[in-house]
Amino acid sequence: MDRPKIIKTTLFSIATCILLSGCSIYKPDNAMPALVESNHSINNNMIERTVSEIIQIDDSSSLSIEAVIEPVTSDVFTNVQLKMDQDALDLMVQELCLTKYPQINKSIIDGASNWSVIANNDTLVFSFGCHQYGPLMGVAKYFDVGRDLNGQVIDSNGTYIPHYITDHIPEGMSISAEEAGNEIGKLLMQYSDFTFVPWSITAGYDHQKQQGYYYAFMQQQYNGYPVYGNEISKVSAFISDEGIFSFGGTVLLKEHERIQLGTILTLDDAIEIFKQNFPVYAIGESVTCQRIDFGYIASLQNDVVTLCKW
Repeated sequence: MDRPKIIKTTLFSIATCILLSGCSIYKPDNAMPALVESNHSINNNMIERTVSEIIQIDDSSSLSIEAVIEPVTSDVFTNVQLKMDQDALDLMVQELCLTKYPQINKSIIDGASNWSVIANNDTLVFSFGCHQYGPLMGVAKYFDVGRDLNGQVIDSNGTYIPHYITDHIPEGMSISAEEAGNEIGKLLMQYSDFTFVPWSITAGYDHQKQQGYYYAFMQQQYNGYPVYGNEISKVSAFISDEGIFSFGGTVLLKEHERIQLGTILTLDDAIEIFKQNFPVYAIGESVTCQRIDFGYIASLQNDVVTLCKW
C-alpha cells in the first residue's frame, strides 16, 4: 500500500485481517449492490459501521469485504508525537547491562550508543546498543551471548512472519508460548510508552536440539491501538528458560505532544484506497477482509516520531 499517500490524505484508514483461500473464487453478484450502512448510537462520539462488498479484481482474483467497524470515541483522533526517552535508556543500561556486567565498555558508532563486553580472546560476551536520533531512533538491540543457546544465529532483520503462536513447548522450557510472550511484553513495557502484544511465537532448539527457546515477534501498540509504518521496527525477542537473551526493535520512545486533528479521511475513501492497492496483498485466488481496525501509522521528521491515527 502507498503509505505516503495514506499519510498525506490525513489520517484515517483501514488495517485488515485477511484470510486467504485458493480453493474458490468469490463471484460478484451483479444483482447485489455494495452495502455500506452507518448506525450512530445515542453517544455522538461513537461511530459504528458495517461494510459488505464484493469486488472482482481481475479474471483470477477477488476481494470480499464483510466487516463491522467497532465504535471508537472521537477523542482518539489525535496525532501523538514521540521522542527518544533518555531516562528509559539510562534505566535499561543500569538494570539490564551494568548490574550483570560491571566491566562493560561504552562507545558511539554511527549515531548509536553501544555497550559491550569483549573477552580476552576478542570474542563478544555481551552487547547492547541504542540509536538516539535519525531513522532508527529508539531502536534498542540487546544480546547476552553467554545465555544464547550454543551460538544460535540471531536474525534481527524483522522479517515478516504470519500470525502464529505455537502450542509446542520445547525441551528445556517450563512455560508456554503465551507466557513467554507476556514475559517479553512486561520487560519491554518498563522502558517504553508502547505496550507489546505477541504477533508470532515459534519454538526453536539449539544446534544439538537438546535445549529449547521461543522466538517472538511483538507488535507495538499505543493506547490500545496497533502501530505500523517503516519508522517503527517491530520487536523480535528470544527467550529460553533462563530468560530473555536477545531482543531488538523500537522500544525507547515516550510521548512528547498531542495534536488534535482538524480533518480525517472518511471510511468510504479509505476503503477505496484499500481496493485500489489491494493487488499488493493478493496471495491466493480469493481474499476475505473480515476486520477493519483503527491504528497508527508512524512518520519521522526532525527526530520526532508522529503517530497518525488511521
